[in-house]
Amino acid sequence: MKSTISVLLLLLHVVSLMAISTAGIAETRLNRVALIIGNSNYLYFSNLRTPNADSSAIAGHFRKLGYQTFLLQNLTKQQLLIALAELQIRAVSSDQVVVYYAGHGMQQNGESYLIPTDAQISGGKIAAQLVPMRVVIRAISDKPRQKIVFFDACRDRAISSEFPPNNKNSNNWAHAGLFIFYSTQPGTTASDGVNFLSPFANAMTLALQRNPVPIEEFAKRVRLDVIRETNGAQIPWSQSSLLRPAFLSAE
Repeated sequence: MKSTISVLLLLLHVVSLMAISTAGIAETRLNRVALIIGNSNYLYFSNLRTPNADSSAIAGHFRKLGYQTFLLQNLTKQQLLIALAELQIRAVSSDQVVVYYAGHGMQQNGESYLIPTDAQISGGKIAAQLVPMRVVIRAISDKPRQKIVFFDACRDRAISSEFPPNNKNSNNWAHAGLFIFYSTQPGTTASDGVNFLSPFANAMTLALQRNPVPIEEFAKRVRLDVIRETNGAQIPWSQSSLLRPAFLSAE
């Protein structure tokens, strides 16, 4: 895991140098940026049916809302880390950054992990092949801004002793101005659904078409729809350290 963070920090250093040269064009960019990631096709994990469709649908709605939107699919760990580093360039003048991830995920010792398409189940050192949620958050916390993360993935536990122990006094990945919305409650799986989209993505697309409301109210709308669709098996969960009202709108 330390290697993951070290690689990202190196990438972010390069990005910060590049951002200096791009400052002159920052004024032409939208104030709000969305990075949408969908991982359906895995080398060693089972393939997933809906993340590519989920991410395409979500990206389309954020574009309609006026976000500068970037859609990436089926990313390896290296590609995922590069995408996070590039996001800093694209969001250099943004007052709100959105990251949406659909794909395989897991949770261990209170930390959620994104599973890249090249992660291996066997062979040991699984933790080093994943991307911790705190790495995603750190990548978009270089400046004071609203940070909104959607995690449409499982949060069940991995059976491995190599994950770092939970340190309740070490929440250095949590930053002010942050809202995280998970598709399911801790320790459970997220459904791929029986339709074209996952229950969480489907509920999000419906909510994004309604009048903008504070993100907490948006989350309640999505949560209710997901609970209804899954008969209570899946309960979207949120964490917030927002300092002011946040709306999913570029206006």
